[in-house]
Amino acid sequence: GTWSMFKERGSLMMEGQYDHDSRTGVWHRWYVAGELPMLRERPFVEFQTPFISQGVFDRDTLNGPWIIYDSKHRKIFEIHFEMGERHGQAVWYYPNGQRMRQMHFEHGVLEGEVTEWKPDGSVMGVDRYDQGRKLAVRTEYHKNKAKKSEAQVLEAPLRAKTLDSWHQGELATFAPQGDAVKHGPFRA
Repeated sequence: GTWSMFKERGSLMMEGQYDHDSRTGVWHRWYVAGELPMLRERPFVEFQTPFISQGVFDRDTLNGPWIIYDSKHRKIFEIHFEMGERHGQAVWYYPNGQRMRQMHFEHGVLEGEVTEWKPDGSVMGVDRYDQGRKLAVRTEYHKNKAKKSEAQVLEAPLRAKTLDSWHQGELATFAPQGDAVKHGPFRA
C-alpha cells in the first residue's frame, strides 16, 4: 500500500507504493540544496530547489525513467532503466530547457553517440562509443615532431565503479578498465 516518510518538521520527504515489501510504481523524493553531494554540482546549482526525484519501480528495482525536476518543474535529467540497469536514453538539461548532454545505454553499457551542447543549443562535442569503448584517434610523433602514425582505437571500456541509487540520490560513476584496442584505419 501507500507509504510516506516525513522530515522532522513535518514536510513530506518521500512517498510511493509497496507491494509485499517491494517498491512498485512511481515514487517521489524531495531534496533541498546541499542535501546530497550531486546537488552541489553542475547542472543542479543552476536550478531552483527543492528538487523532486521521481523513479518508476518494479519489484524494488528501477524499471522506467528516473527524472529529477526543480521547483519550477524543469527537468534536470532523465535516465531510463530496465530492471536496474541504464537502458535507453540518458539526458541532462540546462535551466532554459536545452539539452546539455545526451547518451544511450544498452543494458548498462554506453553505446552510440554522446553529444554535449552549449546553453544556446549549439553542439559542443560528439563522442562515439562501441560497447562502452570510446572511439578515438591516437597519433604518435617522431622526435622532430613530425607525424609518425595515426590509428583509430577503441579506448578501454567504461565500467561502473558505483551503481545508480535512487533511494540515496546517487548517480553511477564510471571509469575505464582494461586496455585500448586498435579498431579502424591506420596510417604510418
